[in-house]
Amino acid sequence: MSLCAVAALGFGLTSCGSGNGNGNGDGADTLVDKVKSDSICQMYGTMAGAFIGGELKQYAEQTKAPYDKDDFMNGLESVVNGDKSDAYMAGMNAGMRIASELKQFQEMGVQVDRNMVLKAVREQIMADSIGATTAQDAQAKFMPLIQAASEAAQKRADERKANSPEAVKNRKAAEAYVAKIKSTNKDLKTSKSGLSYVITKPGDGKKLAAGTSVKVKYVGKHIDGKVFDQADEANMQIGGQYVPGFTEALDLLGVGGAGTFYIPGNLAYGVNGQPQANIGPDEMLVFEVEILSADVPAANGAAPGQPQEIKIQ
Repeated sequence: MSLCAVAALGFGLTSCGSGNGNGNGDGADTLVDKVKSDSICQMYGTMAGAFIGGELKQYAEQTKAPYDKDDFMNGLESVVNGDKSDAYMAGMNAGMRIASELKQFQEMGVQVDRNMVLKAVREQIMADSIGATTAQDAQAKFMPLIQAASEAAQKRADERKANSPEAVKNRKAAEAYVAKIKSTNKDLKTSKSGLSYVITKPGDGKKLAAGTSVKVKYVGKHIDGKVFDQADEANMQIGGQYVPGFTEALDLLGVGGAGTFYIPGNLAYGVNGQPQANIGPDEMLVFEVEILSADVPAANGAAPGQPQEIKIQ
């Protein structure tokens, strides 16, 4: 859409001309007759209402909570009706941004005193002058405080997730699963981190340096055997940024090496899980991994550091 279009997101409406600065366009030249003007207003209202109504419906479906349409209309009408100046409209926009941030503070557990906030805002806006560093000084004090609040809120949220019935069930299932394997397979080892594994092919036995590029064949499974991810030849890197358990698994293998790795939830996707892959909170993952090849310095007189790909048939 072009002039005066309804923005597709955020309930935003673009400005229909500047008018005379009082927000209602009075005093502008009359170029369109009444009938056509009424049609423009009717169709614009229908178009805007349909877009916004669709967004409200989508919001309700996503949040599983109905959006209070009466409150929404009260807010909308307070701006659209009457003679609102540009300054008033700008104040409304600023107020909505502040209110949104205060709501986020409350969700972090901050006890928000709106009157205190408004008093501090008013003092600065109404002052004859503002110190050159006032905003920077306040920000320097604010950031560590809100960061600490955010971290405390995240810690509390993680603790709640970790103590959820599903997370507890997944951890117990993982412990029982590894214990059962350990009772029948003497080759099972467990590292200091808690990663359990069985090396099924020793490979060349040489530890690969961090940063080495490798081609990897792997299969990722749930403990019930269902596959959630796999690749016949994936380009990876020793010490790369993968889930901690997988990064450690690669570090335990040389070229041609293969193993089965039992990655506990805290070394996988943690309390958040990975819903897209149907991985629950603190769920153990099982990876069968083989390093097919690696780029290593050549042994035939090539310049130091020049890579030569060694493939394992």
